[in-house]
Amino acid sequence: MAQIDNHSAYQWHQEDWRLLRDFYRGERWVKTAGQTYLPQLEDQNTVEYRNYKARTVYLNAVKRTVAGLVGVAFRRPVEYTIGEQNADLMDDLQNFTNDGLSFEVFCREVFRETILMGRCGVLVDAPASGGLPYATTYHAENITNWFVESRDGRKRVTEIQVYEADSNNYIRQTFGTVTSDQYRVLKIQDGIYNQSVIMPDDQGEYGESSDFFVPQVGNRPLASIPFVFFGPNSLLSDCDTSPVLDIARLNEKHYLASADLSHALHYSALPTPFVTGYSGEAGSLSLGPNRVWLLDTDQKAGMLEFKGEGLSFLESSVQRLKEEMSLMGAGLMAEARRGSENSEVMQSRARGEQATLLSVLDTVERGLERVLEMYLMFRQRDPSEVNVRLNRDLSETRLSYRDVLMTLRLYMNGILPLDAILDKFYEGDILPSNMTAAEAKALLEEPGQTPEPDPDRKVF
Repeated sequence: MAQIDNHSAYQWHQEDWRLLRDFYRGERWVKTAGQTYLPQLEDQNTVEYRNYKARTVYLNAVKRTVAGLVGVAFRRPVEYTIGEQNADLMDDLQNFTNDGLSFEVFCREVFRETILMGRCGVLVDAPASGGLPYATTYHAENITNWFVESRDGRKRVTEIQVYEADSNNYIRQTFGTVTSDQYRVLKIQDGIYNQSVIMPDDQGEYGESSDFFVPQVGNRPLASIPFVFFGPNSLLSDCDTSPVLDIARLNEKHYLASADLSHALHYSALPTPFVTGYSGEAGSLSLGPNRVWLLDTDQKAGMLEFKGEGLSFLESSVQRLKEEMSLMGAGLMAEARRGSENSEVMQSRARGEQATLLSVLDTVERGLERVLEMYLMFRQRDPSEVNVRLNRDLSETRLSYRDVLMTLRLYMNGILPLDAILDKFYEGDILPSNMTAAEAKALLEEPGQTPEPDPDRKVF
């Protein structure tokens, strides 16, 4: 019987991963989870709880934050090279993954998963029957177990178990057919890398492994698992905390506070009519523009309205949580009150936020380079010149006209070289987003790209 267990670190982070994934996916996923995120109030029946949940406002701060960070990191195209000797393979990178994504889109997906979940993994593989290699991305929830051994003083991953879910699982279950969910086991055994698949039986129990095979490159087996772990701070197999986990937890508290506020408004904000001394049937009194109540002198009618400051505390609590999420990176979700902060505090805050993003950029860059090296290994090519560069210009400030003139003066006076000038224009959004500084320099050397020399023309 195959041993299918979840790693202890997987079990520890599983609750956080579910929170992150559900709150990123949006309101429908959060509310479908029901009492996982919104407990039912005491004495509430099923209908009352359903209405209570439906009235609750959900603000997706997690997705806005992740989308903003990904947008900043990919404000400019990914720069990558695989060496001049491998230039003929560049077109193949347009179909880089097992589901047909290009390498550029693949980079964005890996970065998004690393920012959101704090973890993902990429397996580089090739069809056993032959064909081009491809990359497969595994979410944090699907990397269920792994084993690390220490040999000659160095740690090495010797086994990885990943869960592969069928995308048509719901359809298959609806029509009563067998699902194709399975575990794929990547293992080093006797110094040789092999794969096997474990599928469930009719009772849903996972039995013996099947489809055992040994991937080869040039008719030679591999000595290591072509799998790359991605984390916000390292490429180790250890689980790390997501950079946006604190925002997700604030988002959950905001959801609960919003439920309290909406519930209170529902019962207290609407005026309620009342009649005293009335002995007839209550159903005979209806409200409307063409309805008049004729009451006796000892009877009295009025409207009950809420008065007091009780709701203001709930409103301020919801607003405070909203602002805290904004300050922690939830984009332009709200205008945070920073009037009391001086410029030094704001700069320190910005440097801290950028340090987190730069750390993820560094790690993802190194991981993407490893993935490309493994891809070239399967193609039996030299991976020595692989390089991946993501956008590091995190500020979206465009150079002003005055800055451009000053930069050009430095170049004309021989203080700065042309390469430095073009790099500055690239960072300041003077060059088009799809043009690098190197491409601009090469374009300047072509005929017709610069004005004809004119000694009478005054530049400055």
